[in-house]
Amino acid sequence: MQFNLEEIYKSVLDKYKGNKRLDHILGVANTAKNLAIIYGEDEKKAYIAGLLHDYIKYESFEEMIKIIDDKEIEEKFKNSPQIYHAYASAKYANKYFNIEDEEILNAIRYHVYGRVDMTMLEQILVISDYTEISRKYEECIEVRRILEQGEYDKAMYYCLKYTNDAVIRQKNTPMEDQKIILNNLKEKYYGNVKND
Repeated sequence: MQFNLEEIYKSVLDKYKGNKRLDHILGVANTAKNLAIIYGEDEKKAYIAGLLHDYIKYESFEEMIKIIDDKEIEEKFKNSPQIYHAYASAKYANKYFNIEDEEILNAIRYHVYGRVDMTMLEQILVISDYTEISRKYEECIEVRRILEQGEYDKAMYYCLKYTNDAVIRQKNTPMEDQKIILNNLKEKYYGNVKND
């Protein structure tokens, strides 16, 4: 790995100083690191992905699109622009922090709702983003409790189910990928979750 962890950490602190988002970012990084240790993944990669997953969160959509510089991605998410920050953060991490590790970049890129056939590191970042300790939503607390009980598969399913439900509550239509991911998880983990 070519990047400098200390430099990344300092950059995140400087960028989000005085912003409540900092608690979330550090919470995600620490949760991801702890889960990586528990589930045999690289804790440094998990921590870095957590630190950088929302790095471009508060830039304008125009700025995010400029950073992404990919017409296919721009078009794919034009009706779900909340996804842009994940792709922009991954691109920024590669360009400005010299992160070339595709596991880290993919974890950042897909942290909002995952993707089909996620790696364990990608799953860890998705669930860390949802369950880190500063999250106070009832659903987040429930998924955190399930996770703390060691029911990882069940926690992952409900993490993505509730994320999908939130999209619908906001009167948006879930992307086809979201439906596929959720259905795959339900099929894979059905023995571990209640029948909805």
